[in-house]
Amino acid sequence: MTISDELDGVYKISLVEAPAIESDFLLFNGDGKKVLTFSDDEKHVITGPVMIPNIPIYRCDETGFEYYVQFSKDTIRKSAELFFKNGYQSSVSVGHEFDVKDVYVFESYIVDKQRGIVPNDLDVPDGTWCVSMKCENDELWDKLKNTDLLHGFSIETMNTAIQMAKQEKFDQEERQVEKKHWMDELLNMADQM
Repeated sequence: MTISDELDGVYKISLVEAPAIESDFLLFNGDGKKVLTFSDDEKHVITGPVMIPNIPIYRCDETGFEYYVQFSKDTIRKSAELFFKNGYQSSVSVGHEFDVKDVYVFESYIVDKQRGIVPNDLDVPDGTWCVSMKCENDELWDKLKNTDLLHGFSIETMNTAIQMAKQEKFDQEERQVEKKHWMDELLNMADQM
């Protein structure tokens, strides 16, 4: 997937049960340690990868159109830049179903081993976009720490390249239907002669 214009890219990050990038997020307590048990001084921080480069991710839209998306390091960097440029830090949902308030991205980085930007608790390649979210929504935080329902981040994107590919596939199918119709008409005319 490539970013075609300023309207493309990530416009929302969702907390989901099964992230397509197959990498879970981490919850942190007040000491900055990965949460196994919770204490009174919780910081309510969720950290993890949002996009990992060069992983084919299967997609099937509401019309049944099937395709794979794969993000290059450059696309991931541009997506992160546009996410912040367009002010989407508070655009968070749960399960891609409903938006949540009082949860926002406050920290973001692109993994770059050469520059020393490497997360301690995550084994991800260079070019991975990681974020930390602050969760001031007590009900959601309670679900995060007390249930096994949410495991990672998933992105919601707008991409004109995907839309154009879908339109092209639709146009090809329409041409095939028209071609079949005309062939049937010609065969019908030939039978009548």
